[in-house]
Amino acid sequence: CTPCREGSGWLYQLMTRIEQGDGRTKDLDLALEIGTSMGAMPGTTICGLADGNNWAIRTIINKYRDEFESRVKPSFVPVTMTVGAAANG
Repeated sequence: CTPCREGSGWLYQLMTRIEQGDGRTKDLDLALEIGTSMGAMPGTTICGLADGNNWAIRTIINKYRDEFESRVKPSFVPVTMTVGAAANG
């Protein structure tokens, strides 16, 4: 049905983007929002897939939020350059 068909597709896209290193911090909140809206009331969808997606996404983000956040935050690598080094070379 629609909640699972649409919601699971969006969750897949978000998790793939995060896995590939292109995720954003707001993707985590969006994934939780999508997961919560799928099967918002357990047992109200045609089958249990929406409930399963909901529980899975909430569990992994809540238990491993720090790991997810470290994956989506941009890394800062300082670069040091000596001005005039090439000219004195």
